[in-house]
Amino acid sequence: MHMAKVCRSQSCNDAKFPVIDFDEADNKCVCKAHPCWDDNGMKHECKDAKFPHLSFSYDVNGDIKCACSK
Repeated sequence: MHMAKVCRSQSCNDAKFPVIDFDEADNKCVCKAHPCWDDNGMKHECKDAKFPHLSFSYDVNGDIKCACSK
């Protein structure tokens, strides 16, 4: 199942929970906090105006990788 297809009609408007995800246990779309805001106790932020967007991905071990981009 592709999350973008399943959750396309929902949006997350709460600044505390801006990331949409699919909860397989409850079979529904949910809004969550950005995972880079609590990366093992570290809060990642993008303070450089040239790279304002905080993005994330997971490596093959399931560890989060946070980065700032345009």
